[in-house]
This record gives sequence, C-alpha cells and structure tokens, in this order.
Amino acid sequence: MIRSSRRGVGPLATIVLTATTFAAAAPPAAMAQDNEAPASYVALGDSYASGPLIVPQEAVPSCFRSGNNYPHLVARELGITGFDDVTCNGASSTDLTDPQHTKLGGTVPAQYGTLDKDTELVTVTIGGNDVGLVDLALSCLDLPLAPRPTPSCVPTTGTGPDRFDQAIDRMGPIYNHVAHQLLLILETR
Repeated sequence: MIRSSRRGVGPLATIVLTATTFAAAAPPAAMAQDNEAPASYVALGDSYASGPLIVPQEAVPSCFRSGNNYPHLVARELGITGFDDVTCNGASSTDLTDPQHTKLGGTVPAQYGTLDKDTELVTVTIGGNDVGLVDLALSCLDLPLAPRPTPSCVPTTGTGPDRFDQAIDRMGPIYNHVAHQLLLILETR
C-alpha cells in the first residue's frame, strides 16, 4: 500500500496495488482509526478486477465489467458513495495512460483520466496482460487431454526456468512504474 499526502489537492490518497494472482483492499490506518470511509474511490485495472462473466455485467463496450466485482464489493462494504470503476478486460499498464482498444473492437478512455483532486482511494489490479500470464495459463488448458504435459505447464525443479515464476518476476518493475505514475498524478491534481 502506498500513501501520499496530496499537497493542496485534498485529503489522504491511498493507492492499493494488487497482483493479478491475489487481491486485497484495506482502508488506510487513518481512516480505520476514526471509522470514516473515503468519500471517493476509483478502481483501475484488468480482467482480474473487472470480473468478466460474473453477473450482473455492466453495459461497457467489451470491458466485461461486473457489478459484483471486487471493487464494487469494496465500495459497498466501506459505504463509499463516490465510486468509479473503470476496470476493463484485457487492460495492460499502457491502458492506464492511453485509450484501450478492446479485443471486441471497442475503445475506452485511459483509466487515469478518472482520477481527480477528490480521489481518496485508488485500487490498481494490473500486470498479468503485460507479462502474458493469461496466455501462459491458457496454454495449460489441454493438459488433461494431452498424452504428456506440455512443457509450459510442467513445474521445473532444477531443469530450467519456470515460466510462471519468470512472468510474475517481470511484474515488479511494472508495479513500481504504476505506483510512481499514480503518485505524480495525484500530487498534481
């Protein structure tokens, strides 16, 4: 979790970066002490956050965003009234700063464009598409039907690099870059 004192732009901004393999959001310590929920929350991210195929789906061009994804659950649990969910299936870290051209032909605005001076809580769930985790996982789907496991699905213990570990290790620099971008954006708004 990264906390930033946004000079001249409002109260404490909290950024929660989550990996595509797990997600958690918690109110910052300052809010937990006085039980005051953030007034505004923006959820940024990819399909891990958007919740494709979880009903109900929102009417967003090819983003496959659920009204019951984890950002919606966090907003409801914390009683946040100012909530913007701009998560989108297939998003990568470049789609935070640039418009996303979705796989079904739609275009959605850059996700950072939703942040403003009143944003108090931001969750970011991004990175799996940047490093190919979805494609890597999909390459394992035929494993039960294959006569032998495909090389990309076999755990490697001393016989070479583990592709899943390598992909996850490549996410570290992406998270660092995203965290620094967010802090700069929130400090200047």
